[in-house]
Amino acid sequence: MRQEMEETAKKLADAAQRNLNEISKAMAANEATKAKKEAELQQWKVQLQEKSAKMRTDLEKQGMEVMAKRKKETEEELQKLDGIKGELENQRGNIQKILQDGLNRRATLQDSHNEITSQMIKNHQDYILKSNETLNTFINSKNAELKALSEKSRADQTELTNRAIAMANAITVGRAAILDSMNADRSNDTMRIHCRSVQNYYGIFEDAFRIQSSTLTRMIVDMMLKRPLSTFPQTEIVTNKFENLRNVLTRFKGEERYKDLTEIQKQIEKGCDSVNEQLITLEGYFKGYEQIVKEEPKDKDALAEFHKLAKEGVDDLKKIIKEMGNLIKKFDIPITRAVDDQINQQILANSANAQLQISGKPSSEHQMLTE
Repeated sequence: MRQEMEETAKKLADAAQRNLNEISKAMAANEATKAKKEAELQQWKVQLQEKSAKMRTDLEKQGMEVMAKRKKETEEELQKLDGIKGELENQRGNIQKILQDGLNRRATLQDSHNEITSQMIKNHQDYILKSNETLNTFINSKNAELKALSEKSRADQTELTNRAIAMANAITVGRAAILDSMNADRSNDTMRIHCRSVQNYYGIFEDAFRIQSSTLTRMIVDMMLKRPLSTFPQTEIVTNKFENLRNVLTRFKGEERYKDLTEIQKQIEKGCDSVNEQLITLEGYFKGYEQIVKEEPKDKDALAEFHKLAKEGVDDLKKIIKEMGNLIKKFDIPITRAVDDQINQQILANSANAQLQISGKPSSEHQMLTE
Protein backbone atom coordinates (compact mmCIF):
# COMPACT_ATOMS: atom_id res chain seq x y z
CA MET A 1 0.00 0.00 0.00
CA ARG A 2 2.74 2.36 0.89
CA GLN A 3 4.62 1.48 -2.23
CA GLU A 4 1.59 2.39 -4.33
CA MET A 5 1.33 5.72 -2.63
CA GLU A 6 4.97 6.45 -3.30
CA GLU A 7 4.58 5.52 -6.92
CA THR A 8 1.54 7.75 -7.20
CA ALA A 9 3.42 10.61 -5.58
CA LYS A 10 6.27 10.12 -7.94
CA LYS A 11 3.95 10.18 -10.92
CA LEU A 12 2.38 13.35 -9.70
CA ALA A 13 5.80 14.95 -9.19
CA ASP A 14 6.84 13.96 -12.69
CA ALA A 15 3.63 15.34 -14.15
CA ALA A 16 4.08 18.58 -12.25
CA GLN A 17 7.63 18.89 -13.47
CA ARG A 18 6.53 18.36 -17.03
CA ASN A 19 3.88 21.03 -16.65
CA LEU A 20 6.43 23.45 -15.26
CA ASN A 21 8.72 22.77 -18.17
CA GLU A 22 5.93 23.37 -20.66
CA ILE A 23 4.93 26.58 -18.92
CA SER A 24 8.54 27.77 -18.97
CA LYS A 25 8.73 27.06 -22.69
CA ALA A 26 5.47 28.90 -23.31
CA MET A 27 6.66 31.90 -21.32
CA ALA A 28 9.93 31.96 -23.23
CA ALA A 29 8.00 31.84 -26.51
CA ASN A 30 5.78 34.70 -25.34
CA GLU A 31 8.79 36.79 -24.41
CA ALA A 32 10.28 36.23 -27.87
CA THR A 33 7.00 37.17 -29.53
CA LYS A 34 6.71 40.27 -27.36
CA ALA A 35 10.23 41.37 -28.24
CA LYS A 36 9.46 40.87 -31.93
CA LYS A 37 6.25 42.89 -31.74
CA GLU A 38 8.00 45.69 -29.87
CA ALA A 39 10.64 45.84 -32.59
CA GLU A 40 7.95 45.97 -35.29
CA LEU A 41 6.13 48.70 -33.39
CA GLN A 42 9.26 50.75 -33.08
CA GLN A 43 9.90 50.38 -36.79
CA TRP A 44 6.28 51.46 -37.60
CA LYS A 45 6.71 54.56 -35.41
CA VAL A 46 9.81 55.56 -37.31
CA GLN A 47 8.05 55.11 -40.65
CA LEU A 48 5.07 57.11 -39.41
CA GLN A 49 7.27 59.99 -38.32
CA GLU A 50 8.97 60.04 -41.71
CA LYS A 51 5.62 60.09 -43.54
CA SER A 52 4.32 62.85 -41.26
CA ALA A 53 7.35 65.00 -41.88
CA LYS A 54 7.02 64.54 -45.63
CA MET A 55 3.30 65.30 -45.57
CA ARG A 56 3.88 68.45 -43.51
CA THR A 57 6.49 69.60 -46.01
CA ASP A 58 4.13 68.98 -48.94
CA LEU A 59 1.26 70.84 -47.26
CA GLU A 60 3.44 73.83 -46.47
CA LYS A 61 4.57 73.95 -50.07
CA GLN A 62 0.96 73.76 -51.37
CA GLY A 63 -0.15 76.43 -48.88
CA MET A 64 2.48 78.84 -50.08
CA GLU A 65 1.41 78.31 -53.68
CA VAL A 66 -2.27 78.91 -52.81
CA MET A 67 -1.45 82.04 -50.84
CA ALA A 68 0.59 83.41 -53.71
CA LYS A 69 -2.26 82.73 -56.12
CA ARG A 70 -4.82 84.34 -53.82
CA LYS A 71 -2.62 87.38 -53.35
CA LYS A 72 -2.34 87.84 -57.09
CA GLU A 73 -6.12 87.53 -57.54
CA THR A 74 -6.71 90.03 -54.73
CA GLU A 75 -4.41 92.56 -56.34
CA GLU A 76 -6.26 92.17 -59.64
CA GLU A 77 -9.63 92.69 -57.90
CA LEU A 78 -8.31 95.82 -56.21
CA GLN A 79 -7.27 97.20 -59.56
CA LYS A 80 -10.75 96.55 -60.97
CA LEU A 81 -12.40 98.20 -57.94
CA ASP A 82 -10.21 101.25 -58.40
CA GLY A 83 -11.45 101.51 -61.99
CA ILE A 84 -15.09 101.17 -60.92
CA LYS A 85 -14.57 103.76 -58.21
CA GLY A 86 -13.29 106.21 -60.78
CA GLU A 87 -16.33 105.64 -62.98
CA LEU A 88 -18.66 106.14 -60.02
CA GLU A 89 -16.94 109.38 -59.15
CA ASN A 90 -17.51 110.59 -62.71
CA GLN A 91 -21.21 109.58 -62.57
CA ARG A 92 -21.61 111.30 -59.23
CA GLY A 93 -20.30 114.50 -60.73
CA ASN A 94 -22.77 114.22 -63.60
CA ILE A 95 -25.68 113.60 -61.18
CA GLN A 96 -24.74 116.62 -59.11
CA LYS A 97 -24.70 118.69 -62.25
CA ILE A 98 -28.16 117.42 -63.27
CA LEU A 99 -29.45 118.11 -59.76
CA GLN A 100 -28.16 121.64 -59.84
CA ASP A 101 -29.78 122.21 -63.24
CA GLY A 102 -33.08 120.90 -61.83
CA LEU A 103 -32.90 123.23 -58.85
CA ASN A 104 -32.26 126.16 -61.13
CA ARG A 105 -35.23 125.21 -63.34
CA ARG A 106 -37.46 124.75 -60.29
CA ALA A 107 -36.58 128.22 -59.05
CA THR A 108 -37.45 129.63 -62.48
CA LEU A 109 -40.81 127.81 -62.55
CA GLN A 110 -41.61 128.90 -59.00
CA ASP A 111 -41.02 132.52 -59.91
CA SER A 112 -43.26 132.15 -62.96
CA HIS A 113 -45.96 130.43 -60.89
CA ASN A 114 -45.88 133.15 -58.26
CA GLU A 115 -46.26 135.80 -60.91
CA ILE A 116 -49.22 134.03 -62.56
CA THR A 117 -50.89 133.38 -59.18
CA SER A 118 -50.58 137.00 -58.17
CA GLN A 119 -52.16 138.10 -61.43
CA MET A 120 -55.04 135.61 -61.03
CA ILE A 121 -55.70 136.77 -57.46
CA LYS A 122 -55.80 140.37 -58.62
CA ASN A 123 -58.18 139.50 -61.47
CA HIS A 124 -60.44 137.54 -59.08
CA GLN A 125 -60.58 140.39 -56.61
CA ASP A 126 -61.48 142.80 -59.38
CA TYR A 127 -64.24 140.39 -60.51
CA ILE A 128 -65.65 140.11 -56.98
CA LEU A 129 -65.76 143.87 -56.58
CA LYS A 130 -67.54 144.26 -59.88
CA SER A 131 -69.95 141.39 -59.07
CA ASN A 132 -70.79 142.90 -55.69
CA GLU A 133 -71.68 146.18 -57.34
CA THR A 134 -73.94 144.35 -59.82
CA LEU A 135 -75.50 142.27 -57.04
CA ASN A 136 -76.22 145.30 -54.89
CA THR A 137 -77.91 146.99 -57.82
CA PHE A 138 -80.03 143.85 -58.46
CA ILE A 139 -80.96 143.49 -54.77
CA ASN A 140 -82.06 147.10 -54.53
CA SER A 141 -84.27 146.72 -57.58
CA LYS A 142 -85.83 143.48 -56.25
CA ASN A 143 -86.43 145.00 -52.82
CA ALA A 144 -88.51 147.66 -54.45
CA GLU A 145 -90.47 145.02 -56.34
CA LEU A 146 -90.97 142.93 -53.18
CA LYS A 147 -92.29 145.94 -51.31
CA ALA A 148 -94.91 146.47 -53.98
CA LEU A 149 -95.77 142.77 -54.06
CA SER A 150 -96.13 142.62 -50.27
CA GLU A 151 -98.89 145.17 -50.37
CA LYS A 152 -100.66 143.25 -53.12
CA SER A 153 -100.05 139.93 -51.31
CA ARG A 154 -101.94 141.02 -48.20
CA ALA A 155 -105.07 141.57 -50.25
CA ASP A 156 -104.60 138.27 -52.05
CA GLN A 157 -104.03 136.45 -48.75
CA THR A 158 -107.33 137.71 -47.43
CA GLU A 159 -109.07 136.33 -50.49
CA LEU A 160 -107.31 132.97 -50.15
CA THR A 161 -108.27 132.77 -46.47
CA ASN A 162 -111.91 133.25 -47.36
CA ARG A 163 -111.64 130.48 -49.95
CA ALA A 164 -109.94 128.18 -47.42
CA ILE A 165 -112.77 128.76 -44.95
CA ALA A 166 -115.28 127.88 -47.65
CA MET A 167 -113.35 124.70 -48.47
CA ALA A 168 -113.18 123.75 -44.77
CA ASN A 169 -116.95 124.12 -44.54
CA ALA A 170 -117.33 121.89 -47.59
CA ILE A 171 -115.00 119.30 -46.03
CA THR A 172 -117.02 119.35 -42.81
CA VAL A 173 -120.21 118.70 -44.73
CA GLY A 174 -118.46 115.92 -46.64
CA ARG A 175 -117.26 114.30 -43.43
CA ALA A 176 -120.78 114.31 -42.06
CA ALA A 177 -121.98 112.59 -45.23
CA ILE A 178 -119.21 109.99 -44.93
CA LEU A 179 -120.13 109.33 -41.29
CA ASP A 180 -123.76 108.83 -42.31
CA SER A 181 -122.61 106.37 -44.96
CA MET A 182 -120.45 104.56 -42.40
CA ASN A 183 -123.40 104.24 -40.03
CA ALA A 184 -125.49 102.84 -42.85
CA ASP A 185 -122.63 100.49 -43.73
CA ARG A 186 -122.41 99.24 -40.14
CA SER A 187 -126.15 98.64 -40.18
CA ASN A 188 -125.75 96.72 -43.43
CA ASP A 189 -122.92 94.66 -41.89
CA THR A 190 -125.14 93.77 -38.94
CA MET A 191 -127.83 92.64 -41.34
CA ARG A 192 -125.30 90.59 -43.30
CA ILE A 193 -124.15 88.91 -40.08
CA HIS A 194 -127.74 87.97 -39.21
CA CYS A 195 -128.32 86.60 -42.69
CA ARG A 196 -125.06 84.67 -42.61
CA SER A 197 -126.09 83.17 -39.26
CA VAL A 198 -129.34 81.92 -40.82
CA GLN A 199 -127.38 80.42 -43.72
CA ASN A 200 -124.92 78.73 -41.37
CA TYR A 201 -127.64 77.13 -39.27
CA TYR A 202 -129.39 75.96 -42.41
CA GLY A 203 -126.12 74.46 -43.65
CA ILE A 204 -125.76 72.54 -40.38
CA PHE A 205 -129.35 71.31 -40.69
CA GLU A 206 -128.83 70.32 -44.33
CA ASP A 207 -125.63 68.41 -43.48
CA ALA A 208 -127.44 66.50 -40.73
CA PHE A 209 -130.26 65.58 -43.11
CA ARG A 210 -127.81 64.55 -45.83
CA ILE A 211 -126.18 62.10 -43.42
CA GLN A 212 -129.57 60.56 -42.59
CA SER A 213 -130.68 60.59 -46.24
CA SER A 214 -128.60 57.50 -47.04
CA THR A 215 -130.30 55.70 -44.14
CA LEU A 216 -133.71 56.61 -45.54
CA THR A 217 -132.67 55.31 -48.94
CA ARG A 218 -131.63 51.94 -47.47
CA MET A 219 -134.94 51.72 -45.62
CA ILE A 220 -136.88 52.36 -48.83
CA VAL A 221 -134.89 49.56 -50.52
CA ASP A 222 -135.69 47.20 -47.62
CA MET A 223 -139.37 48.06 -47.94
CA MET A 224 -139.28 47.52 -51.69
CA LEU A 225 -137.81 44.04 -51.13
CA LYS A 226 -140.35 43.41 -48.35
CA ARG A 227 -137.73 42.52 -45.79
CA PRO A 228 -137.28 43.75 -42.21
CA LEU A 229 -135.75 47.18 -41.87
CA SER A 230 -131.99 46.88 -41.32
CA THR A 231 -131.53 50.41 -39.97
CA PHE A 232 -133.46 53.41 -38.67
CA PRO A 233 -132.72 57.12 -39.12
CA GLN A 234 -131.59 59.17 -36.15
CA THR A 235 -134.35 61.70 -36.53
CA GLU A 236 -133.48 63.36 -33.22
CA ILE A 237 -130.26 64.69 -34.78
CA VAL A 238 -132.14 66.25 -37.68
CA THR A 239 -134.81 67.53 -35.31
CA ASN A 240 -132.20 69.15 -33.08
CA LYS A 241 -130.58 71.00 -35.99
CA PHE A 242 -134.05 71.83 -37.27
CA GLU A 243 -135.00 73.46 -33.95
CA ASN A 244 -131.77 75.50 -33.96
CA LEU A 245 -132.66 76.80 -37.42
CA ARG A 246 -136.18 77.70 -36.26
CA ASN A 247 -134.78 79.59 -33.27
CA VAL A 248 -132.43 81.71 -35.35
CA LEU A 249 -135.24 82.41 -37.83
CA THR A 250 -137.47 83.52 -34.97
CA ARG A 251 -134.83 86.01 -33.80
CA PHE A 252 -134.25 87.31 -37.32
CA LYS A 253 -135.64 90.78 -38.01
CA GLY A 254 -135.21 92.28 -41.45
CA GLU A 255 -134.73 96.02 -41.90
CA GLU A 256 -137.11 98.25 -43.80
CA ARG A 257 -135.03 98.08 -46.96
CA TYR A 258 -135.01 94.26 -46.80
CA LYS A 259 -138.76 93.68 -46.61
CA ASP A 260 -138.55 90.85 -49.13
CA LEU A 261 -136.39 88.84 -46.68
CA THR A 262 -139.21 88.88 -44.15
CA GLU A 263 -141.46 87.09 -46.63
CA ILE A 264 -138.69 84.62 -47.45
CA GLN A 265 -138.20 84.07 -43.73
CA LYS A 266 -141.85 83.10 -43.39
CA GLN A 267 -141.56 80.68 -46.31
CA ILE A 268 -138.53 79.01 -44.73
CA GLU A 269 -140.32 78.72 -41.38
CA LYS A 270 -143.23 77.13 -43.22
CA GLY A 271 -140.78 74.73 -44.84
CA CYS A 272 -139.39 73.87 -41.40
CA ASP A 273 -142.89 73.00 -40.22
CA SER A 274 -143.39 70.84 -43.31
CA VAL A 275 -140.10 69.03 -42.65
CA ASN A 276 -141.14 68.34 -39.07
CA GLU A 277 -144.54 67.02 -40.12
CA GLN A 278 -142.99 64.89 -42.85
CA LEU A 279 -140.50 63.33 -40.45
CA ILE A 280 -143.30 62.42 -38.04
CA THR A 281 -145.34 60.93 -40.89
CA LEU A 282 -142.38 58.89 -42.16
CA GLU A 283 -141.71 57.59 -38.69
CA GLY A 284 -145.33 56.33 -38.57
CA TYR A 285 -144.94 54.61 -41.97
CA PHE A 286 -141.75 52.88 -40.84
CA LYS A 287 -143.29 51.65 -37.59
CA GLY A 288 -146.41 50.35 -39.39
CA TYR A 289 -144.26 48.55 -41.95
CA GLU A 290 -142.06 47.05 -39.24
CA GLN A 291 -145.11 45.55 -37.49
CA ILE A 292 -146.58 43.99 -40.64
CA VAL A 293 -143.29 42.64 -42.02
CA LYS A 294 -142.87 40.47 -38.91
CA GLU A 295 -146.30 38.81 -39.30
CA GLU A 296 -146.81 35.48 -41.01
CA PRO A 297 -148.21 35.29 -43.54
CA LYS A 298 -147.17 38.79 -44.64
CA ASP A 299 -149.73 41.20 -46.05
CA LYS A 300 -147.90 42.04 -49.25
CA ASP A 301 -150.42 44.64 -50.34
CA ALA A 302 -150.05 46.51 -47.06
CA LEU A 303 -146.27 46.30 -47.30
CA ALA A 304 -146.37 47.65 -50.84
CA GLU A 305 -148.64 50.49 -49.74
CA PHE A 306 -146.31 51.45 -46.88
CA HIS A 307 -143.37 51.34 -49.33
CA LYS A 308 -145.19 53.63 -51.74
CA LEU A 309 -146.18 56.09 -49.03
CA ALA A 310 -142.70 56.13 -47.47
CA LYS A 311 -141.00 56.64 -50.85
CA GLU A 312 -143.32 59.51 -51.70
CA GLY A 313 -142.74 60.98 -48.24
CA VAL A 314 -138.95 60.85 -48.64
CA ASP A 315 -139.19 62.42 -52.10
CA ASP A 316 -141.43 65.18 -50.74
CA LEU A 317 -139.00 65.74 -47.86
CA LYS A 318 -136.06 66.12 -50.24
CA LYS A 319 -138.11 68.48 -52.41
CA ILE A 320 -138.99 70.67 -49.41
CA ILE A 321 -135.36 70.87 -48.29
CA LYS A 322 -134.25 71.72 -51.83
CA GLU A 323 -136.78 74.57 -51.99
CA MET A 324 -135.57 75.80 -48.60
CA GLY A 325 -132.00 75.77 -49.92
CA ASN A 326 -133.01 77.96 -52.85
CA LEU A 327 -134.71 80.38 -50.46
CA ILE A 328 -131.67 80.47 -48.16
CA LYS A 329 -129.52 81.67 -51.07
CA LYS A 330 -131.55 84.89 -51.13
CA PHE A 331 -130.07 85.75 -47.73
CA ASP A 332 -126.80 86.65 -49.49
CA ILE A 333 -126.50 90.40 -48.97
CA PRO A 334 -123.69 92.05 -50.93
CA ILE A 335 -121.20 94.36 -49.23
CA THR A 336 -122.29 97.95 -49.63
CA ARG A 337 -120.04 100.49 -51.33
CA ALA A 338 -121.84 103.50 -49.89
CA VAL A 339 -118.79 104.64 -47.90
CA ASP A 340 -116.42 104.22 -50.85
CA ASP A 341 -118.82 106.04 -53.15
CA GLN A 342 -119.22 108.89 -50.66
CA ILE A 343 -115.44 109.17 -50.17
CA ASN A 344 -114.88 109.24 -53.93
CA GLN A 345 -117.56 111.91 -54.26
CA GLN A 346 -115.89 114.03 -51.58
CA ILE A 347 -112.48 113.57 -53.21
CA LEU A 348 -113.87 114.79 -56.52
CA ALA A 349 -115.53 117.76 -54.83
CA ASN A 350 -112.38 118.71 -52.90
CA SER A 351 -110.28 118.29 -56.02
CA ALA A 352 -112.59 120.65 -57.89
CA ASN A 353 -112.32 123.22 -55.09
CA ALA A 354 -108.54 122.92 -55.08
CA GLN A 355 -108.42 123.42 -58.83
CA LEU A 356 -110.63 126.47 -58.42
CA GLN A 357 -108.25 127.95 -55.87
CA ILE A 358 -105.22 127.25 -58.03
CA SER A 359 -106.82 128.71 -61.13
CA GLY A 360 -108.07 131.71 -59.14
CA LYS A 361 -104.68 132.56 -57.58
CA PRO A 362 -103.78 136.22 -58.15
CA SER A 363 -101.32 136.69 -60.96
CA SER A 364 -99.03 138.91 -58.87
CA GLU A 365 -98.57 136.21 -56.21
CA HIS A 366 -98.05 133.54 -58.84
CA GLN A 367 -95.38 135.69 -60.45
CA MET A 368 -93.67 136.28 -57.09
CA LEU A 369 -93.59 132.55 -56.29
CA THR A 370 -92.26 131.79 -59.73
CA GLU A 371 -89.41 134.22 -59.32
